[in-house]
Amino acid sequence: MVMWELLSNEVPFGALQSPVRIMGIVVEGGRPPVPDSAPRPFAELVRDCWQLEPERRPLFPAIVQRLERMLENS
Repeated sequence: MVMWELLSNEVPFGALQSPVRIMGIVVEGGRPPVPDSAPRPFAELVRDCWQLEPERRPLFPAIVQRLERMLENS
């Protein structure tokens, strides 16, 4: 979610006031839209980290490696 905030410069679910309602949306798989302006590797990483099943999410060392590759390719 932090990466999404950096890419969008917005507060996730900013229009919603209720943390309980936001949690309900997230538990059901709802996510804020990834900005169209986001570079593809960043957008893919955000979506990978948002997988509903924890075992499908990348581990932190893999996230760091992907970010390092993005930095090298920039």
